[in-house]
Amino acid sequence: ELDADIVLNAVNASGAAPKLKPHRLWARLKIGQGEMRAGLQKINFGSAVLFRPLQWFDAIDPLDPLGYTEGVKGILARYYLPNNANFWLWGLAGSDELKGAEIIPTAKYTGEFGGRLQLPVFNGEAGLTYHQRRIDFGASPTFSLLSDEITAERRVGLDGKWDTGIGVWFEAAHSAVDIDQQDSQILRALAKQRLFTIGADYTFALGNGLHMLVEKFNQDSSLEVKSENINSQIYGIMADYPLNLYDTVSVLQYYAANTNQTRFSWQRTLDDFVWQILLAHAPGDSQQDAIQFIFSYNY
Repeated sequence: ELDADIVLNAVNASGAAPKLKPHRLWARLKIGQGEMRAGLQKINFGSAVLFRPLQWFDAIDPLDPLGYTEGVKGILARYYLPNNANFWLWGLAGSDELKGAEIIPTAKYTGEFGGRLQLPVFNGEAGLTYHQRRIDFGASPTFSLLSDEITAERRVGLDGKWDTGIGVWFEAAHSAVDIDQQDSQILRALAKQRLFTIGADYTFALGNGLHMLVEKFNQDSSLEVKSENINSQIYGIMADYPLNLYDTVSVLQYYAANTNQTRFSWQRTLDDFVWQILLAHAPGDSQQDAIQFIFSYNY
């Protein structure tokens, strides 16, 4: 079986006239229990919702009803076993565009590759993921003034999700970058990073069903010296409630050591139409407020 999916987005950059940009452009070959997909496509995985250590290739917003994200260019092969276990292998074209939660782009004209093993475990599933690439500090808007080095980065991820009456999950990732010990402390903080999220959710029998979700995120960066570690923690709570068949309201609250942020969403779905109002509020000395309207038509 050979099929293709082509979607074009109209984009407007820096006030210029809108132009068409491919959003998805891929072809798929299916043979038995395996498939191979090549082109501009979405690749995402993991169990976490608000804080995602495995957000390597996508930038999906938990409040976005469309789950919109830019695609990545490459080849993805997957094989499914009868017990729902599956294997992934991918190879991506090197690009200096940032993907997912990256702050340092891949070195241009170099490839990336990785894979994932996902297995059923008790009444849930768990996954083990690996990815490798070469990063270019000189192409990073954040670190280009500190270094123009091109070096290797390796990532390992582990995640799992289970239903125990309430949904529980975890997601963890470890990344290692080859850093010279003579580099600045800022760069050495990237040598080893550990990200970890634990979360749970439950739907309460209140009215039409109140869904609550909570996650705790921890990030630890090592300076390659035992006494020098950087650690940060963030908490997130999300509640969503269907007012009726058409309207759903959601509230998302982030808590960190020195700041917090509140986001509110009101979404209405009518047949093929979806519209949403998003409000964001971040109190403090640098108070920031924002409002966003989203309207979409699916056909």
